[in-house]
Amino acid sequence: MVGALLAAVGALLAAIGALLAAVGALLAAVGALLAAVGAILAAAGAILAAAGALLAVVGALLTAVRVSLKQRPKLHCF
Repeated sequence: MVGALLAAVGALLAAIGALLAAVGALLAAVGALLAAVGAILAAAGAILAAAGALLAVVGALLTAVRVSLKQRPKLHCF
């Protein structure tokens, strides 16, 4: 009687262990997916930062050209 009860408790604990292992595997898969999404977002952020820096350089160049054109001496034909 006691042996059968212990066997039933052991089987229950084994089932709970298998369930916990499945949950752990699922959480590991979700973690890997989140890590991949994080890496993609980090790459997108780096691309946007580079684009912002490029736009800043273009803006500075356009400002310099505009200032240079304003300071150009005017030529009068007559």
